[in-house]
Amino acid sequence: MKKFIIWNAEMPSGTKEGFMDWEANFLAQEGIVGNIQSVKQALKEREDAGSTLITEQLALPHFKIDEAKEAAIIFVQSAQPIAEWELGISIDRFLCIVVPDSKNKKDLEQLKNFFVWMASDGILEELSLGSKEVVQGLISQMED
Repeated sequence: MKKFIIWNAEMPSGTKEGFMDWEANFLAQEGIVGNIQSVKQALKEREDAGSTLITEQLALPHFKIDEAKEAAIIFVQSAQPIAEWELGISIDRFLCIVVPDSKNKKDLEQLKNFFVWMASDGILEELSLGSKEVVQGLISQMED
C-alpha cells in the first residue's frame, strides 16, 4: 500500500469537482491508476452515495476501482479550503483512500489495519487539526 502526504496542494479550483480532478490526476501521475476519467466517475459515484465528511475539518473521499494497481492512502491539505464540500462546510484536509477491486489479501489486511488505527484515541483529531509534522509522524508510524 502506498502512502502520500501532500501539504499546501494547489487545487485547480476551490470546488469539490476541482478536488476530484486534482486527485484523479495525482493518482495517474503516481501510477496508481491509468484512466483519469474512470477515477473521476468513481469519486463522483461515491460522493453521490453519501457524505464523506468524517469531522468538521476532514473528509474521507474513497473509492474502489478495478484498475488500481494497489491500495493507496493520500493525505491532502489544500492551500485553500474547498468551498461547500458539504452544505455550508468548507474544508482543507482530505484522507483519500483508493481500494483495488481485487481480493488481494495483503491490501485488505492493510486497509483493515488502517481503519482500526484511524479509530484509535485522538488520531482523527490530530489528522483534522495537527501540523504538517504531526500528520507526517502519525502516517509514517502507521503500520502496514
